[in-house]
Amino acid sequence: MDARLLALFLSAWMLAACPGPQLGEGDDDVAEDDDDVQGDDDDVTDDDDVTDDDDSLDDDDSTPPLDDDDSWEPVGPGVTPQVEGCEQVTSQSTWCFTLDGSDPWVVGLDTGASCKLGPSAFYGFSTPAIAAQGDRVLGCSWYETLTELDLGSGITTLRQWPGAGLCEAIADLGTGVAVLDSTGTVRAWESVEALLEGSSGLVLSPEPYASRLAAGDEVLVASWHAGESVELWQLPDGQPLGELFLEGFYGWIHGLDVLPGDTTLAVIDDDNHIRLYDLATGDETGFVALAETFRRGGLSCWPALTGDDDDAGDDDDDDDLDTDLGEPPELGAGCSMVTDQSSWCLVLSDYSAQILGVGLDDGATCYAGWSPGFGAGNLVSSPGHLGWCWNDLLFELDLEASIQTGTPVTGGCDALTLYDGELVSVVDAPSSTFAGFASTDDLVAANPSWVATPALSGVASIAGGTDALFAVDTLNNSILELEVPSLQESTSWYFPTSTWFGGVATLPGGNVATVDEWMGLIVVERGTGDVVASWTLPEDSYYYSGLACF
Repeated sequence: MDARLLALFLSAWMLAACPGPQLGEGDDDVAEDDDDVQGDDDDVTDDDDVTDDDDSLDDDDSTPPLDDDDSWEPVGPGVTPQVEGCEQVTSQSTWCFTLDGSDPWVVGLDTGASCKLGPSAFYGFSTPAIAAQGDRVLGCSWYETLTELDLGSGITTLRQWPGAGLCEAIADLGTGVAVLDSTGTVRAWESVEALLEGSSGLVLSPEPYASRLAAGDEVLVASWHAGESVELWQLPDGQPLGELFLEGFYGWIHGLDVLPGDTTLAVIDDDNHIRLYDLATGDETGFVALAETFRRGGLSCWPALTGDDDDAGDDDDDDDLDTDLGEPPELGAGCSMVTDQSSWCLVLSDYSAQILGVGLDDGATCYAGWSPGFGAGNLVSSPGHLGWCWNDLLFELDLEASIQTGTPVTGGCDALTLYDGELVSVVDAPSSTFAGFASTDDLVAANPSWVATPALSGVASIAGGTDALFAVDTLNNSILELEVPSLQESTSWYFPTSTWFGGVATLPGGNVATVDEWMGLIVVERGTGDVVASWTLPEDSYYYSGLACF
């Protein structure tokens, strides 16, 4: 079985077995339980546990650094991340970022208090290592993706990995970051910007056989995804410090980091505990219990937040999805055999992270770009961008730059389309609440021009036509035609899909296209549901979700 398909099936099983968190609903939700923190007399709440130097790390000043440029060395403390609204956690002597599925949380190691930061486009089971610097949290995810969460705006940006190999794991390293790639090479960058710009970085001497990475002020730690030990290296010279066996530990390592001071290692285990180990001996010194339902992933730990660190600032670059909204995207010359046809579509494949162009005259296909998808249904477009909603996030993909952002939507957003020049969103699928918005800014700020709640159920995707809206009813395997502006159902027809629908789109002339996650692209006649044409899409790009046609 293909390795990625196996990973997809495993993650689906794990998600089914592990429901969402119960710690709280909003940004200020905090769950505390002092009994969840246990340890010996050297409790993690003692300042000595996180600040004292440890002579066992053998800091040898005589060894020259690997970096010939004295302006930066991969050592020392980083820039403490700035988190607002979770002071009960970030004021503790040591606190950590971690992921519950796709949602970022912070957890205090003094009391076990936890606080949810909000939705993001991280995927916890495929993000076992994260790094935080200043106002950003970064992680390596499936589909060769580097994920970045802006803590100030809440916007998640997804980029195609700019480095060599695949990004296996990432860690804070001084004021920069270190990355373990799929070739076994560890590279360091002096800043997040240097990494994002695609510079080659500084190659460190450790070449671990590992999938987890963490760094302290002067020590680098790596491990395989499961086991009972970790490997240590001195920084900045990369001298090996040997293997450290963790007392009583065996199983998966779901997160790994060195606490400030280089004396304690924190590890997330299969039982949803953040376990603490003496970095010199491997003895367990305590643990913090996460909620039993926590879908853990990644760990990045920091000292108490004082609020004195400089804010790195916000990215003022504008997304251009609103510019010429509704116009077809401009594809390269390699897709001319598709875009020259009388009708054509773009299809997103969640499995292969590809965007395919499909011509509806003869079924010709082309590679139109990169996107990790994330639940795309119907797509809206402008000449350089695609947009869609999923899980209360507005995703915007810059086709030329291969950068995808996910912005939290205040009022919710489960599906998105364009009708008569206005964005129409299913702001809440269970209640079938629809709303109209003049722009993406209004959508994000929950500033609708109208709201309607028609008597529908199971709406998963919507598409705007010239005189009606079309909605996919997944409960009854049918397409609904809705009158505008009442959004009352005027007619519906059964659709012969093998599993469940992906996106739905209207075509010039009135017919309706939809993408089945396995069968491919299918065109049906409006009003009858009779199949007019169908195309089986490439087998290496299945699990289709998003759709837009022109």
